[in-house]
Amino acid sequence: MQGNTRWMALLGALAAMTAALTSGARAQSVTGNWTFDDTFEGTIGAPLEVVNGTWRFEDALINGQPARVAHFAAMTGNDKLIVRHGIPGNGGGYYPNQFTIIMDVLFPSDTGNPNNTPNGWVALYSTNYDTYNDADWYINRSGGLGINGDYSDAGNPLRLARDRWQRIALVVDLTQAYSFRSYIDGQLQNWVQSIGAARDGRFALYSTLDPWPWFLLFTEPTGLYTSQGYINNLQVRNYAMSDAEIAALGGPTAGPIPIPGVFLSGTLTLENVAPTAPLQAINFNLRPTDASGMNPVAAMVGPDGAFRINVPASVYDLNIRGLRYLGTNLTGIDASSGDVHGLTALLKAGDADYSNIVDVLDLDRLIRGFDVSIGTNEYLANFGADFNADGAIDVLDLDILISNFDLSGDD
Repeated sequence: MQGNTRWMALLGALAAMTAALTSGARAQSVTGNWTFDDTFEGTIGAPLEVVNGTWRFEDALINGQPARVAHFAAMTGNDKLIVRHGIPGNGGGYYPNQFTIIMDVLFPSDTGNPNNTPNGWVALYSTNYDTYNDADWYINRSGGLGINGDYSDAGNPLRLARDRWQRIALVVDLTQAYSFRSYIDGQLQNWVQSIGAARDGRFALYSTLDPWPWFLLFTEPTGLYTSQGYINNLQVRNYAMSDAEIAALGGPTAGPIPIPGVFLSGTLTLENVAPTAPLQAINFNLRPTDASGMNPVAAMVGPDGAFRINVPASVYDLNIRGLRYLGTNLTGIDASSGDVHGLTALLKAGDADYSNIVDVLDLDRLIRGFDVSIGTNEYLANFGADFNADGAIDVLDLDILISNFDLSGDD
């Protein structure tokens, strides 16, 4: 997580409000899953967003089995694939500090990049919201995975092979030292020992309370360290998987990466939401009735309110809230033996600062962002006051705030 120092300076109040939320037990959930079967839609999570670049879907054989995969050309600094990860802040911080990214990929020895060399460096992913900074996970020329000059463990010969399908994974846990681990086909390839524990630092992701709750794949600002490639599966989880869990997933498959647990799905009524509103991150704070802790996951929800989240099988009380919306509770959701469908809830708008009350502090944010252009620092710093999510902070949002003034949400 890098960039926009001004925005980061405004996060103090939100960080205090989320500290308790992020320090408890975590639901070990898949928050994003994409299979690239002629679509960028996900079986879990928001659609992937392609910005510039050249992509096409193709037939391939993976371990002798047919699959539909996506091919991407070597990217320039203006090209990117945006992945909305669906992870609230965790690990005791404001940002997601614990997560896992899994991909089935093939990188040809010919990078397809005139500025790169055969078997050259490859940018895998970046925590930044745009291509302003170096990537945060690379393949080096010898096939090692890592960052900061650390691409292989002493005595470990395992490397990523070009021209062959392999399953790679990155496991990050910034609550512990030496917490950046790379895997190839289920085996630990490299444990980076140069970053230490850096909660809410460079290697954390932007959170679901930020204007840009995503990371980028296969790009970096110069266009010198990118390659053409193929991808068949992409999965994101909201926790740091163990060595045993990664080993159990093994190597690449033509079919999807397994998804543990069960699903909760339904429809939220987002009060006064504009029909043209973009996807909004809504946090689902799960409280197992066995008192094992609060377990936030998130969904990217559009104006239709449809959501689907992956959780461990259990019985839950559920608190639902998001930036702009007061919390509401659903109780006694029995997902101990399977999926639960048809859940409904109303989220009332007017909470610009995620404090769970509509008050003068929300009015202050509305005033500071009033009538400014979307995308400016002033809008981004106060975007929670765009209560109807129509891209403008204006009298319609003021009307919503007045209607709900002094209301508080369920905790």
